[in-house]
Amino acid sequence: MATKVNPNTEYATGATVNTKYNPFDAKTLQLQSTDKALYGKMLTNRADLLRKLNLMPQTLRLMTADWAVTEKAEVGNNPPLVVISSNRSNWIKQGIAAADAELKKRNLTSFQSVSDFRALTATNRQTVSPPIYCPKRLGPDPRRNVYVVVHVSEYDKYEAALAGSGITVVGWDFVRPKDVKPFVGFGASRFAAIEFCKTLRTNVTDLGKVWDYAWLIDDNVVALENFAGLEKVEAAFPAERVCAGFIGANAPYTFSAIKAWAPTAPRPPSNLPAPKDRGVLQQVGLWNIKYLTEQFLNFPPVYIMSAEDISLNRYFNYKKIRYMVYDKIVVDKEIAAVDGDGGEVNASRQYYTNLFAKAESGLPQVQPLPAAPPPVNVEYKSKASTVVNFVNTQLLVNKAEILQNVAACQGVEQITKSALAAGAAYIDEAPLTTTFQLNGKANQVVELYREVKKP
Repeated sequence: MATKVNPNTEYATGATVNTKYNPFDAKTLQLQSTDKALYGKMLTNRADLLRKLNLMPQTLRLMTADWAVTEKAEVGNNPPLVVISSNRSNWIKQGIAAADAELKKRNLTSFQSVSDFRALTATNRQTVSPPIYCPKRLGPDPRRNVYVVVHVSEYDKYEAALAGSGITVVGWDFVRPKDVKPFVGFGASRFAAIEFCKTLRTNVTDLGKVWDYAWLIDDNVVALENFAGLEKVEAAFPAERVCAGFIGANAPYTFSAIKAWAPTAPRPPSNLPAPKDRGVLQQVGLWNIKYLTEQFLNFPPVYIMSAEDISLNRYFNYKKIRYMVYDKIVVDKEIAAVDGDGGEVNASRQYYTNLFAKAESGLPQVQPLPAAPPPVNVEYKSKASTVVNFVNTQLLVNKAEILQNVAACQGVEQITKSALAAGAAYIDEAPLTTTFQLNGKANQVVELYREVKKP
């Protein structure tokens, strides 16, 4: 049997998280318990493909200007803000300048906290909002550092854009065979950010007091509504929980909408609302780095184009790993301009998207790629076909091949995250363990190196 699907009619034009990543109509998607083994193989086949290409598991290389300075600066500090970014260096630069302009207009040296929404009022003719992690939005004495984690191919661009901002740029890349494109994707970027946090915490432990938690933040987050403050969440966070999350907005807002909202936003509450034990972990979260290190857990790199966060979230539910969600606190994101065509990161992501889509539909591949796994079939109107064929004939007819392959790639990711949500009757634990514990019961091998200054 095959998973029964219908096309998501809002997929091609969708702007919300519920539409743009789900090529199948989520309400009518029907898993088959008899396909339990196949749902696991969808994950392990991807991992096997990367392993045969000598791409995973591989040493993760992390680069910054000076590791000794970076590590020393963390001693005794509050948990850092770690931003996952790509192709938005100029937007972030403009946002930092917007914060400076607002402070100058108000004759201030810093805003009171991330919930001081004067930062977003744009009274000095700004055209973008300062992101929430802008150092001058953290308060007069935050005692916490900000990092932006990007693929190493974007490092120089971000380093130039953020020079003097107080933000440290960290580049990442996996060791790979010669002439093989960098392995990138949504999962790989979050994996790298968590491994950076793990490595930093471990190294700082040898120097002095260090945090157990770190904040992961999407790069276009500009506000948290009804938020009592970073320190309040940290103080209330139980050591046995893996993450504290919030409610993500369905879609980012325009700059003008943020500007109009900011002057009327209610003052932040003094205390946090009661959290819930279940919910969606996305966009902003306080992560228990100590727990993730001890349990060898991380985001799954096999998720290329979607679901790297929701899949880990559902794995926590599957394994009864405890976390917390403040469903009264809402994450606000702003539509952010991109730097350009995405360069090497976008080209590599397209390459691996095409690779996975072809492999999962049994299409011919350029040698010397390894043999494709069995194709993934879905059933639509009582007829079975591969995911790629469904996309090409029912969802994105006559669209560009890369768009079709993105949809096919996301289709498999949607099926696996749905199987995770359905529980043990639809997917076995073994393939999940290998997906979320990439290195088994061992730490990721990480190599630190310093930025090479150009003469």
